[in-house]
Amino acid sequence: MKSSNRDFSHVPNFTGYMKKIADWIASWPSGMKILDMPAGAGKMREALRPYGHEVVCGDINKEARDYVYLDMNKPLPFSF
Repeated sequence: MKSSNRDFSHVPNFTGYMKKIADWIASWPSGMKILDMPAGAGKMREALRPYGHEVVCGDINKEARDYVYLDMNKPLPFSF
């Protein structure tokens, strides 16, 4: 396994399972607010933007300034 100085990892391409999820969500009414967690490289956000959805990327990725820092082992930092 190749080592990296990053504290996160992500798939380098838009995978088949991502396409299935994106196609399903694309059928929802536009304007939905969607949490993508773990967001990795943000490929899901890019796929859903043309459909008018607001996608919040959450990950342990500290390099992406527009991501919400989320540790999946801890409670989400949102109030509902």
